[in-house]
Amino acid sequence: MKNIVLAILCICSTGFAATYKMVPYKTDGIGDFLIEGEAHLFSQRRHYVILHNPEEPLLKKGRGDLKLTYANNSHQPVNVYYENLRVTDQWGRPIPVVKKEAILKKETNSQAWGDLFSGLSDSIDFQNARKEGFEVMDKVGQKNFDNYIERQERNKESVSEIKTTYFDSSTLLPNSLKTSYFRISVPKHIENQLQYLFVNLDMDGETHTFCVYCAHKIRNCRR
Repeated sequence: MKNIVLAILCICSTGFAATYKMVPYKTDGIGDFLIEGEAHLFSQRRHYVILHNPEEPLLKKGRGDLKLTYANNSHQPVNVYYENLRVTDQWGRPIPVVKKEAILKKETNSQAWGDLFSGLSDSIDFQNARKEGFEVMDKVGQKNFDNYIERQERNKESVSEIKTTYFDSSTLLPNSLKTSYFRISVPKHIENQLQYLFVNLDMDGETHTFCVYCAHKIRNCRR
């Protein structure tokens, strides 16, 4: 037991990955409002932008999701491009915003591995059922088929949700708004020094800037 504890301490001592709680922080020129006790920030100019309080506030292993609502208050369409969303740390160093295609690729890869392991499990169940006779084998086969259909439906829903809810280039029609999640990926050389995130959305010649305080919570073994 003593050797196991020493091994764990040795591994952890080689490096650490910080875990933060992301907290929207009100600055000059930014308003706020409360929903169920949670603060949401807004920037009001000709157009307006809201930075919502994170639904999942933890920034884990350098990755976390934030959510914006942005509105076109003009009488002309406004294009908002992927490049218009920029995130930096407190020193102005860029924090990449993960492209929606990369999020989709990771999700589909995860689904493929999940389907593989589920398929192997179903195959083992079916082989075991053969020993019990045709009736049991038939029931297990039907159950496996139902599980497969259910997995495919969940996979489709998950992919569809990513496609419709994560930030990407889009056109806002006059007097319309859009709400999008976006995922950040903090580089390792910045991760342990992170204090603040600055979220900037350029929209029709305006720049709306929000501050997010990264409250240091715990330190985990380096991934």
